[in-house]
Amino acid sequence: MAAHPRAVGTQLAVDVPDGGMGVEDVAALVRRAQQGDADAFGALYRAHVDRIGRYVGALLRDAGRSEEAVAEAFLHAWRDIRQLREPERFVAWLYRIAYRRAMAEARRPRADSLDEAAHVLDERRDASPESAALAAMTAATVRSALLELPDAYREVLVLRHMGELSHREIAQQLGKSEEAVRVAYSRAARALRGQLEQRGDT
Repeated sequence: MAAHPRAVGTQLAVDVPDGGMGVEDVAALVRRAQQGDADAFGALYRAHVDRIGRYVGALLRDAGRSEEAVAEAFLHAWRDIRQLREPERFVAWLYRIAYRRAMAEARRPRADSLDEAAHVLDERRDASPESAALAAMTAATVRSALLELPDAYREVLVLRHMGELSHREIAQQLGKSEEAVRVAYSRAARALRGQLEQRGDT
C-alpha cells in the first residue's frame, strides 16, 4: 500500500471540503481504505488536508517544512491505515501522526527554522494567561519547553493553542470526555509554566 506523498497530494487534492464528513462517513471510508481503496483514502485526504495543513503550519511557521510534514503525515497514514483498529478515531489518529511529523521537522537542524512559533498566539482574540505567556516567548524557548512535557500534555496544549480547537473538539479528536480534556489542559498549562520558569522566562 505504498504511495509517494507528493503523488498522493497531487492526485487526490480535489473537491471534498475540509471537515465536510460525519464520523460514520469517515469510518466507512477508512474501512474501504484499509482494503486498499485509494479513492477512499483520497476522499479522506481531501476532507482533512486543509485543517491538518493549518495545524502543522501553526506548529512550524515555515511553509516549506509544513508542506513536507503534511505530505509525510498522509504518507504515513496511508501506509499504516490497516493498523487503525477503530475507524471512528481516524481524525484523532491523523492529528497524532501530523504532530509527530511536525515535531520531527522541528528537531531537524536548520538555521531559518527558528521562526516565532508563539506568534500565532498573539493573534488570538481571547488571550488566556497561558496564551499571553506563550506569546511572549521565543519559538526556541516554547518548543524546548513543550518537548519536555509528557506527550499527553503536549498534545492537548498544541491542539488548543495551535490547532485552534475547543475543549469539546479536542475531546472528540482524542476520544475523551470534555471534562477529562479540561483537567488535562489545566495540568498541562501548569507543567508548561513550570518548564518556562525553570528557564527564567516567566
